[in-house]
Amino acid sequence: MINNFSDETPFISVIIPGYNRYNYLKEVVDSIHDTADFPFELLIHDDGSVDNTKEYLPNLNPNVSTFILNQGLNMGLSESINRLVRLAGSNYILMLNADVKVTRPILQDTFNILQKPYVGHITFGPPLCNIKNELNSNGTRFALLRGMGQGCALAFTKTVWNLVEGWNNKTAASSNADVSFMVRVIRNGYFPAVFVKDTADLSVCNISMERCRNSDSTIAGTPADCSLPKLFNTLTYRQDSRKRYEAAANAMQITYKEPEGEVNIHYWHTFMTQLITEENRVNWNEAKRYGHTKWKDLIESA
Repeated sequence: MINNFSDETPFISVIIPGYNRYNYLKEVVDSIHDTADFPFELLIHDDGSVDNTKEYLPNLNPNVSTFILNQGLNMGLSESINRLVRLAGSNYILMLNADVKVTRPILQDTFNILQKPYVGHITFGPPLCNIKNELNSNGTRFALLRGMGQGCALAFTKTVWNLVEGWNNKTAASSNADVSFMVRVIRNGYFPAVFVKDTADLSVCNISMERCRNSDSTIAGTPADCSLPKLFNTLTYRQDSRKRYEAAANAMQITYKEPEGEVNIHYWHTFMTQLITEENRVNWNEAKRYGHTKWKDLIESA
């Protein structure tokens, strides 16, 4: 259906890095096909799973155009994503964790927003409605995000991925691979974006969080962490996130406290809330810090 597009047809490369997630993959893949409103290819990387993923992958949706990469050893989340992006045929990338599902059509909107040169990545968190100063791209309403967003689903271009030198595998085991990537995108003068919708429906939801809650075998510090590595299995469920990040930082010999560091979540959250006002306007004085001012005329004239 969607696989036979010509070289001139724009499309999105949907990439799914997976490790021991065979019991979710069919639902993820089916959700992409069921909601597709734009041409796409689908690439899956199995990162040396020790469950039944290798045997299960051939039984996925028969219409999917899939590259299955099983190297027999675990390379880490960031390297899995980097390999998928290198193989992707499109400049437009939608990365989905292997335990999330798409709940409404998002491919056309994703493509539209990524046409804006100042958008570094798109996040698919809770919908933002009634934004006072929303933007528009080919009919898709979106807002600049006062933060970095959630990392279980991210859209970006291969151009930006190349500029920031991909995902950093050194931060993967700390659960900060997505934060690290998004921070480097922001630090290079790009903005994160999010859909503006009139409904309260999520665009992407976490299957494991929905289904398993406190019983998922990989749950770590908070209910939102259902997909974190078992690096944190010595920590109790109720420990706060700061202790969790400290443990991860020590294990990786990195620190989230480094000023302006790419895993200093507090610093970057503070910066983004200063960069984007509650009215969804850019604070151009703050924008000087990391070069966001290069987009001023383009954004102000929208």
